[in-house]
Amino acid sequence: GQTKIIVIKDHKTKTIFCHVVNKKGASEKWVIKRIVEDIESLGYKNIIIQIDGENSIKDVRSAVKDARMNDTIVRQSAKGDSQSNGKIERGVQSAEGQIRVMKLALEKRLQCKIEPEWCVLHWLVEAAGTFLCKYEKGSDGMTPQRRLTGKDWNQAIVEFGEAILYKPLMSKSEPQNKMEAKFVQGTWIGITTDGKEHLLGTPEGVVRTRTVKRRPYSERWSAEDVKNIRGIPARPNPEVGDTTVPVRIRTRDTPLAEEEPEDAEALA
Repeated sequence: GQTKIIVIKDHKTKTIFCHVVNKKGASEKWVIKRIVEDIESLGYKNIIIQIDGENSIKDVRSAVKDARMNDTIVRQSAKGDSQSNGKIERGVQSAEGQIRVMKLALEKRLQCKIEPEWCVLHWLVEAAGTFLCKYEKGSDGMTPQRRLTGKDWNQAIVEFGEAILYKPLMSKSEPQNKMEAKFVQGTWIGITTDGKEHLLGTPEGVVRTRTVKRRPYSERWSAEDVKNIRGIPARPNPEVGDTTVPVRIRTRDTPLAEEEPEDAEALA
């Protein structure tokens, strides 16, 4: 079936957030939690939420309002209000265009079609919003990132869906084994909201890290690795019903690099 996506756009900074939803409406609690986190990441306390007239969106609006600690004023776009509706529609079009481009680019790299049931598609949608925030310039020549923080985004990243090596972070509950390989394999699927950490897809689930290294060009694309990614934004660790992305899920078995490479790229 067709993938359902909810798009949120900030009027002031033009920041866009995108999330895959299984159902329309407010029945998925993790979506409401994520939207509240999206709003909080912008630094606002009191806000106005403007929506179209669809009933399922009204349910989301009410749930977000109830979940927020600060004042939330609700405003519905009137029929025929081309200015308000146009701003919303342009945000949706930007998101859809970015998602389409990223999906086609990844399919070309992998030489196969990405099926709707693949977990990576959920992360691609999330990353589309992130990339629009970091890189899309408006008529004022500024990106949403610059409007929000006063600075352009200049951190090094790799291509979405690329096979990379990453250095696992230390887990408080599972101290790192000194005999464990320093770098292990994962698939790059984006960055955290604050931009300080990479997100990696693995067969066990999705984890986060600060340090990655690109593999030789001939080893950067694996359809099997992308297809076998488990975990979605609602449950990065498939065994835990929580939206928190862990630093590790379990010890990986296959070492791919014994020493820390000099050219490792870090987001900090």
